[in-house]
Amino acid sequence: MSTTETKTKPPVDLPTHGDKNPLFVFCHGYYGCGTNCWFPFAHTTVANQDCDFVSPDCPNPTNPRYQEWKVTLLDSIKRKWNKTQPLILVGHSLGCYTLLRILIESISDDWAKHVRGFFFVAPVVVPKILPDSLGLPELELEKLFELNNIKYHHLFCTNDGALGSKHSEYLRKVLTDGKSDYKCLELPQVPYDSHFGGFKHYPVKEIDQCLIELIQEIKHE
Repeated sequence: MSTTETKTKPPVDLPTHGDKNPLFVFCHGYYGCGTNCWFPFAHTTVANQDCDFVSPDCPNPTNPRYQEWKVTLLDSIKRKWNKTQPLILVGHSLGCYTLLRILIESISDDWAKHVRGFFFVAPVVVPKILPDSLGLPELELEKLFELNNIKYHHLFCTNDGALGSKHSEYLRKVLTDGKSDYKCLELPQVPYDSHFGGFKHYPVKEIDQCLIELIQEIKHE
């Protein structure tokens, strides 16, 4: 090689794992970031299953604005998704509301038709029962039934100190009544933050197990 030649590095935003394996889209919650609490451990779990992921820091997490988060997440998907691989959405708390709303608003878009999994962790789904609704409109969850091939997994703690259980109970009723492909793991108590939040990093075995289960289910479709 000539001394004037340089090696061309691949763009950092191209998938680095199996290009037919699912791409995970993580969205953190209120006061969160793309690498807070259990997220780094979940990222490792996904990567160990030969899957790629995006987990952006959404802007102004202490004063979130939906449109700003939507732009950030859709840009991350656009840059990373290879147009053919299945997508799995993973939300925590307000991140669940955000991903749900984006999916419902984008239901006719090509990327939305490739969503095969949705994992809710301690989800926010009903703004009117939040202590502060943040001015968010209610979700038309029934529109999800227009997308027939999504596997839903749901994890929450009955004694969630931040939200309680009403959000999760409502989500479970809607998806169960709609005869969705839905699995729910309800824990009466956990040895970590009951909302799976906080400012410390910690692994959550139930989250990792659900992620692996989703990957296996979708790979074997």
